[in-house]
Amino acid sequence: MRFASSSAAVGGLLCHLGAATAQVVPSSLESRQEILRQPSDGSLKGLIETGFGQHVLGAEAPGFAVRAALDGANDAPCPTQYTVPNTSLPGRVSCPCFAISEEAGVVFEAPANHYPIQIVKVGIGWGSQQGGSPNSLEDAIIIYSGGLPRPGGPLSQPLAVISSPQMVDGAISVFDLPQVPDPIIVQSGKFTVTLKFANANVPPPTGLPSVVHDGAGCTPGKNVLRIAAPFLPFGWYDACSLGVSGNWVFQVVYQRVLCPCPGDYNNDRVVNFFDLNQVLAGYGSIYSFSDLVAVLGNFSTSC
Repeated sequence: MRFASSSAAVGGLLCHLGAATAQVVPSSLESRQEILRQPSDGSLKGLIETGFGQHVLGAEAPGFAVRAALDGANDAPCPTQYTVPNTSLPGRVSCPCFAISEEAGVVFEAPANHYPIQIVKVGIGWGSQQGGSPNSLEDAIIIYSGGLPRPGGPLSQPLAVISSPQMVDGAISVFDLPQVPDPIIVQSGKFTVTLKFANANVPPPTGLPSVVHDGAGCTPGKNVLRIAAPFLPFGWYDACSLGVSGNWVFQVVYQRVLCPCPGDYNNDRVVNFFDLNQVLAGYGSIYSFSDLVAVLGNFSTSC
């Protein structure tokens, strides 16, 4: 790895997005590039706005396919989706500084009361100095539990490996992740999302596309590198400590696995006499009138 970042006017990029065995998604999956801005007429065709012009995309352009929802209402995740960007700023600096098998990524964390969560989308900013480079088929998107100093624990064991993501120059490529049969679940705490490179982009030649950052200052502990090249010992590094001057343009979209269940005070996902008895037994001390209303208003419902 050599850090020779180049300015790339990716000013139009839009920032939206405990398993022992990694989930591997075959590269043969049908794929599409998700539209980053929905057109006003509600059609699937829209524009991805970039610093190099506008790419018109149809419904079946490159990316990963939307998968079916989980079967069964009791097993389905909550419908609300939450987007967590690593930066609210557009990507401005490309970093063509990676060797084959190296990784760049971001440490994310959801609010504690949202866990466990299901990761449903990952977005990664990709660009070059000149723009207009062909789409690049990279090795994988990898999701690890935990963050620095060693995502995935002592053996860097991933939670999931999404093979062969196709990256688009000058855009945030947003990939829909599997929902069935094996959704990607994070039980608690920090998790790390990386892009593993299949193609070296260290100059020469110059101008090759790569991951981009916002060029607005690097937040320690958030931006990670996994280095395989001989310039530094193999392993994980905080990108800020190696001179990266901004936050990687990555995002995740997740949804909660367990929806809030108003009136369910004994956490059995059903509102019934057991909840009513519990509230009445603690009424005036632990519980109040609003708790009684929650039980009666949702009585006989299942979550």
